[in-house]
Amino acid sequence: MSLLSFGKKTQTIALIDVRSSSIGAAYVLLESGASPTLIYSTRVPMDPHATEPLEEALPRTLELALNSLTKKGSTLLRKVSGKGNVDRALVTLTTPWQTSRVFSTVIEEERPFLFTQKLVSAAASKQTKPVDGHTVVSQMAIATLLNGYEVENPFGKKIKRAELIMLSSSLKNDMMELVRTAVRKSLHQSHIEFAAFMPESYAVFRDLYPHQRDFLIMDVGNEAAEVLLAKHGLLISTSCMPHGYGEMARAARSVGFSSPILPLLEVGGEQSAQVTKVEEAKTLWLSEIRTSLSELAKHEPLPRTVFLLAEENVRDFLRRLIDSPTLRSLWLSEEALSILPIQPGQFSSYIKNESGEPLDPALSLIALAAKKRFS
Repeated sequence: MSLLSFGKKTQTIALIDVRSSSIGAAYVLLESGASPTLIYSTRVPMDPHATEPLEEALPRTLELALNSLTKKGSTLLRKVSGKGNVDRALVTLTTPWQTSRVFSTVIEEERPFLFTQKLVSAAASKQTKPVDGHTVVSQMAIATLLNGYEVENPFGKKIKRAELIMLSSSLKNDMMELVRTAVRKSLHQSHIEFAAFMPESYAVFRDLYPHQRDFLIMDVGNEAAEVLLAKHGLLISTSCMPHGYGEMARAARSVGFSSPILPLLEVGGEQSAQVTKVEEAKTLWLSEIRTSLSELAKHEPLPRTVFLLAEENVRDFLRRLIDSPTLRSLWLSEEALSILPIQPGQFSSYIKNESGEPLDPALSLIALAAKKRFS
């Protein structure tokens, strides 16, 4: 029996979240005037063989996630939506397969002119430089200043000068094609949209926490990490790192630890040769993230609120690393940092969960972004 409300516009969406540590997949129901309903979700860890590069492990992991979605989720999809197929799919990619940049552009005339969406699109296109092997998937107006003042609803106003702060995101073509082919085959769906994860999550955080004006979002995966800086409610800059926590985990495994996390948590005690190797990997990662944060700090002082997105088994470890003296010195006072790991239950007030499983933080963010995008 379908759980749909009579007379309300509804659509079902397949969500695919591709990151260097895992791939998540979900079915979500969007209904006008209601919170998104999570029907089913799964997340499959990325698990390369000993000498296998990430790019070779990814297709296998993607197939496992999509098989789980279609085989285990189809019954729940039909029960909740009344049909066995979805209306469209939304795929998000994280670093290292996406790149984003923030830029500003000015539109100015001697005589007053009407500010329209067409003008914004034309101005953004002139400023967007395509990256080789990438496709621009989104251009988001973060803020609009008309005649020097920020305006939330600028369209239809007559002005002489407009300054646009834009966020442009691009995805790797080969990765888009790989995922598109797999999704078409598994879901028999040709209506597939792509987006970069961090810009979508920023827009959701901005809406959910309107009083939290200054913050960092850190998304740390197995093979890459990304940091986003928001000040005064506006996205100021982003920074990417080519390494995640995978280097530390591999260093731990290479010296015989059965669990890659255990030695990481014990670093700082007695220095054996094994612990030293893990310590070196940790120091390298801290050095890279310090460089990224230092670049962001050139634009604005770093906010003391940090939203941390990472896999559950390393979340607390990364929180302690970020709060270490190596990074703390980048902040200009001794006031404690507020490092907030994004937890499964954090979005339970905004999503109706019919899956029977805890909410997946990343898929929850994408579900809320899908409601903004498609409703």
